[in-house]
Amino acid sequence: MSLQGELSATILQRRQILQLQPNFVISSDSSWNHHVLSGQIRALVDLTGVFAPAQQVALDQSLAAPKWYQLTLEGVDTQVSLGDSSIILEGDLGAEGDELKLDAKIPELAYWWPGLPGQIRADLLLKGDVSHHSLDLSFLYDSFLASDTAEQPLLFNVNADGKVLFEDATPQRWQFAVSHLNASYADLALANQQLIVVDLNLLTDKQQFSWEVGESELSLRYPDSRQSIIHHQYSQGQAQHWQTQGSLTDMVASMANYEYLLAMVDALSNKKLLSTEKVEQVNPTDELVFNGAWDFKQEEQLSGRFNLERKYTSGVWPFPTPVPLDFDRLSVQIDDGGDAKQVADYIVNTDGMHIQASGEGPNSLLDANVYLHPASPFMLEQAQVNLTLADASTLNAHVFTGADGVYLENTRLYGLVQTSGIPLDKVSYGAVPPGMINGDVHFNVILSESNQPLQAFVTGEFADDSRWNSQPLQGSLDFGLFFRDEHDFTVSKADIDLRLGQNHILSEGAFGEPNDSLTLSVKAPQLKDLWPDLPGSVDLELRLDGTIAENTLATKGRFSQGDFKELGKAPIDFELRAAGGWRELTEEGYEGWAGTIDFIDVQHAGFAVHQAEPVTLSVIPQGADSKPQWDIGASTVSIVLPGEHQVALEQGGSQGKEGKFNTSGAIRDFALSPQLIENLQKSLGIELGGGRQSINHDIIVRGHEAAVVSPPVFDLLWDLNFDGALNGSAKLVKLGGDFLIPTDPPVALGLEKLELNVNSQSQGGSISLLTADLDLVTASKGSIQGKASLHLDGFSPVFDNNTQARVVGRMDDISWLTGLTGDVVELGGRVALDVTANYRAGNWVTSGGVQAEELRIVEIENGIRLLNGSLDLDLNGNDVVINRLHFPSVIRVMPNEWRTRQWIEENPPAQNGSLDISGHWNLQSSRGEVRVLLDHYPILQRTDRFAMVSGEVNVDAALPRIVVDGKVTADAGWASVDIKGTAPTLDSDVVIVRKGEEAPQVSPSSLDLDLSFTVDLGPRFYVVGFGLDAGLVGAITIRQVNNELSAEGQFNTRGGAIEVYGQRLQIRLGRITFQGDITNPVLDIEALRRNLEVEAGVRVVGNARNPKISLISYPDVSEVEKLSWLIMGRGPDSGGGDLAMLFIVGTSLLGGDGTSEPFYKQLGVDDIAIRKGDVGESGSILPYRTVGDSTSYLGQNDISEQFLQITKQFERGISASIEQALSGSGTVGRVSYRLMRGLTVDAKVGTVSGIEMVYRRFFRD
Repeated sequence: MSLQGELSATILQRRQILQLQPNFVISSDSSWNHHVLSGQIRALVDLTGVFAPAQQVALDQSLAAPKWYQLTLEGVDTQVSLGDSSIILEGDLGAEGDELKLDAKIPELAYWWPGLPGQIRADLLLKGDVSHHSLDLSFLYDSFLASDTAEQPLLFNVNADGKVLFEDATPQRWQFAVSHLNASYADLALANQQLIVVDLNLLTDKQQFSWEVGESELSLRYPDSRQSIIHHQYSQGQAQHWQTQGSLTDMVASMANYEYLLAMVDALSNKKLLSTEKVEQVNPTDELVFNGAWDFKQEEQLSGRFNLERKYTSGVWPFPTPVPLDFDRLSVQIDDGGDAKQVADYIVNTDGMHIQASGEGPNSLLDANVYLHPASPFMLEQAQVNLTLADASTLNAHVFTGADGVYLENTRLYGLVQTSGIPLDKVSYGAVPPGMINGDVHFNVILSESNQPLQAFVTGEFADDSRWNSQPLQGSLDFGLFFRDEHDFTVSKADIDLRLGQNHILSEGAFGEPNDSLTLSVKAPQLKDLWPDLPGSVDLELRLDGTIAENTLATKGRFSQGDFKELGKAPIDFELRAAGGWRELTEEGYEGWAGTIDFIDVQHAGFAVHQAEPVTLSVIPQGADSKPQWDIGASTVSIVLPGEHQVALEQGGSQGKEGKFNTSGAIRDFALSPQLIENLQKSLGIELGGGRQSINHDIIVRGHEAAVVSPPVFDLLWDLNFDGALNGSAKLVKLGGDFLIPTDPPVALGLEKLELNVNSQSQGGSISLLTADLDLVTASKGSIQGKASLHLDGFSPVFDNNTQARVVGRMDDISWLTGLTGDVVELGGRVALDVTANYRAGNWVTSGGVQAEELRIVEIENGIRLLNGSLDLDLNGNDVVINRLHFPSVIRVMPNEWRTRQWIEENPPAQNGSLDISGHWNLQSSRGEVRVLLDHYPILQRTDRFAMVSGEVNVDAALPRIVVDGKVTADAGWASVDIKGTAPTLDSDVVIVRKGEEAPQVSPSSLDLDLSFTVDLGPRFYVVGFGLDAGLVGAITIRQVNNELSAEGQFNTRGGAIEVYGQRLQIRLGRITFQGDITNPVLDIEALRRNLEVEAGVRVVGNARNPKISLISYPDVSEVEKLSWLIMGRGPDSGGGDLAMLFIVGTSLLGGDGTSEPFYKQLGVDDIAIRKGDVGESGSILPYRTVGDSTSYLGQNDISEQFLQITKQFERGISASIEQALSGSGTVGRVSYRLMRGLTVDAKVGTVSGIEMVYRRFFRD
């Protein structure tokens, strides 16, 4: 908003403002709430005489109040426009004949503030001065906008005239009369029928403020055009006193009117047109028409009356009430205390309050008298209520109070309450469950001056038709109590017999005298019957004998939530027997309970606590300094863990006083068996390491036997005391046995020593120093020693400069860790560590390091062999620094490919390579860098593949972002494409789910990987196998940006040949190009049979997902000739017999677009296939080789095991086939006939001749 203009002011003596004159223009480039704002503000505000000079106020503080009636406005000309809205204020005010007009038109309130509904129009006219003035107001509000076709306005109009009477220039009285008042909305209207006169005596130094409203009459018009009259007779007030009188005529109450009022409130903020149809069609029996009158006065206390009288109809009130009401007359009267007789008999006080209520209807009666007094308990002196309702339910209550005690210092509260048919849930508005108490309750209670109960006697009978929480309730109670304080009371009688549904609560007897005995039995199979949503059931038996000072307690029971077995839901069984009493236990007079706990037995979900021997116990809840005090004697508690594992807890005693305590004890010969750990995990619902799935997938290796050891056995001892600071020690010592390392199969740890000592020593005040020493030694797997220290403030840890931890350890051979990898990775080497962590300035600071020698990491499957390595790792502050992780070149598998092997043998750098890794990582910021250098390092060593690479890879990580940038070049290498030397694997997106398992949920990774990695195959990389022998050159760069993986680059063949169909083809062109999608490169491959008159071959073009394979030749000849020159090395003969076969083979295997029927099918042949094995064999279901005998390079001999088979199927299970060897002259013709399922007769003629009968049977497993 932009304002331009000036503000002029006239100031007297720099302290008193006499005049203010704003003159501003709101420029048209202003805006508010995204709408154009413009206008002007002009006026003269005259404050002369409003504020008294400071000197006069100092002499007379009564002059400090501003005299606002002296304020005048002149030349007001203010206009504000916002969008289509306008507010105009103009005129003068304060002098005789002045007029000030306000005109507001706001067609949409949301212009002024977002979300405001509706529109407003207002016209206001103020005339005159203080002595004589008038007000005319016309106001409209509508939730519908001015632009809407519908309208439903709220209208308010008022006209009033007023005058102020002065005395000595001081206003004394303000009188105004409202001649016209009208408010209406949606056919509901309120209007005055006569002048409303209000007279205000203004506050001055001579009089108090008071007010008076004269007689007036208002009419309330309903949507159905009926009217009610509100007749106001008189009202006045001064200070805390007031009085009012009036009457109501023909007031209408109905559910239709109530719902219409709710709809009106909703329509004020939401655009909804209301319909009066339901209100206009109300049946007279569905409404309540009544007259009423009131007369109330507030002086020292409230007094008065209110009467209501029903007209026209009778019966139950036609709208929901907690209980059915049919009163035709109701009266409430409030006056001073009781009559003379009641006062004389000390029943009530004269300065109390008497409330009398009466009412009657066709079936209802109310007669209530209540006497109240502030000095009475709960302000109640006496109450008598007799109520009969329309449904015949009754409530009769008689409550009295009286003086009691030697000096009448106590109060007796006694009485009778009788109920029948009262719905508890309705009268309490849902605070208690549904129910209905039918019966009598007598009570007699004596209260002290502080309203604490001293005696209480309650008796009651519940009739058979009583209900609680929708369950049948019957029974009785008879209860008596003598109460001195919470530690000194007597239950003279506690006879309770209550049945609620299937639940039964029974008690009898007394407690508090030497021979008293109190029993309690609770059989509650459904606790939810007692109160909604209470879970489970309770079965309790309790007996309490004796007095507060000397008593015995025996209780036994069960709490159950159902047939559950898991922790937290399984049943809880308990039994307790104790003897003792509440008495004074110290010389200082502190009281508490002292005695013996004779027996404890608690069982739950496989856990149990059992104590069969008595243990002494004393407890003072509030001892010295209001702190608890206790003394527990020595005892042995048997703790049973799931699986019937027993632990004996030797409790050597514990004492506590004034915030100090001491305790000692031991747990001896505790066997931590695998079965115990498994049972605890199952009971506590803990899953560790994904369950017990075998690392080796349950493969049993002969000669590997699982280790068998005895479980480790420990002693745990402690002796602690606390005197503001913790002192003492605790010790955990291994006595025998051993742990099994969860390898596959498990192996013994060989634990020779395990000892943990924890000590705490006071350092003054509440500070103590806590130290811990760990010593772990194994027979062959190394040792670890640890020390730690920490200050405690009481029991709270204090991390300061003295907080530190140090671990020193060694492992002479880490090969035993191989078992943790499932034998996939073989580990080896020696490791030593010395690490210290200190706490400095709010952070952990580390020092020391880890050294390793003769490191060995071998992964046979992928040919990774990292040998003879060394590690130098330092911890420096928050940084983990890898100074050097070095692996020298060690070739264990010399390449079978002769060119690669020769190059390695003849080049010294190839025999002295290395792999070096260095870097650092900050533990606090989770950021670091790693550099990997490879120099002629044999990263892959297998009999069917080999790769020696050089290059550099850099990793820069600032989690969750990781940047990988690098390039490696193959110095030499080769790979066989024969998959027989490779173990089969599944793709990474294939998940095997066994029966009863659920597929694991893959959570999205939060890592942001930025990858740029280049692989260059170098000048010496070869691909061989399946008749292929070629060099491969080129490079590919793999990138990942924004979680999208792509590849760019090209691989090319360098010379080479491939054997297909028994022929050796020279690779003329071989190109694989990556242009983005790493899974779908572009292929361009061409291979020819050379040195012939026609050089024929095969071309593969297109992408990897949809390659196109075709025959080519130079010079170009027909498809039949291409295939002939490719397979036979010559053109087709004139007979065409061999060419027909070649034509079928070529077109079926190489031609076609994949959508039309193969050509051999068109010639009537059912199948053409290349088979592996010997021509004429009987078709064994076993493969040609059934043992993985070699992963070595097989050269070009694989073609000798292949032959071409052409088959034709006839009816009745007869088939004929021709088999032709691809690398020899073997030819066999075969006729087969299936005699029955699984049994076939074969007749063969050719290279192999004969007849045979073959039976095949396949078994599911």
